[in-house]
Amino acid sequence: MLAAIACEVYGRPEQPSNIVASLLPRKTPTDAKERAQVFLDEADTLYNLHDYESASKRYTDALRAAPTNWKRAQAALIGRERSRKSVILAGNPDPVDEPSDAVKQWVWGRGLRWPFHYLIALILARPLFETTSTSTSTATSTSTSTGVGGSSAAEEKARAEKNLVVQILLAIGVLGLYNGVLLNYGLDY
Repeated sequence: MLAAIACEVYGRPEQPSNIVASLLPRKTPTDAKERAQVFLDEADTLYNLHDYESASKRYTDALRAAPTNWKRAQAALIGRERSRKSVILAGNPDPVDEPSDAVKQWVWGRGLRWPFHYLIALILARPLFETTSTSTSTATSTSTSTGVGGSSAAEEKARAEKNLVVQILLAIGVLGLYNGVLLNYGLDY
């Protein structure tokens, strides 16, 4: 989760003054979304007309209109980077006086909405529930054959089933957390 939060904070086009408060759901005003969408539409039209410098500036306007709206901000970052590359390939100077958007766009894309942070956390948590079955089963078979106490095969099976149930509940919890984050921070929030 810390990696997801770090990606979310670093990759945003607008750096928040209060990082903790910025991670809480905050709805983008409808008028800001609409303004950003108008700028995006204008930028796309300008890009298709090969007016890359003006398109880049319009993508920047879209980004400034709704910097926390993930869907529109990502579209603006991608479009601005594409426009900047087209301008530079044409031999002109970069129209935007900011660093490349490719890294921030990629990192922000790996923020709270990226499901693999949750899958990685689940995979990393699985060893906590594994039993040391090879050493335990060897000790069990040795101690059972000699008549000395130890855990029986039934106890090992019960422990393994309990661990499996805990892992399934953990997976359901992680999936619920991911969906909760998506509903709160969704693509069009």
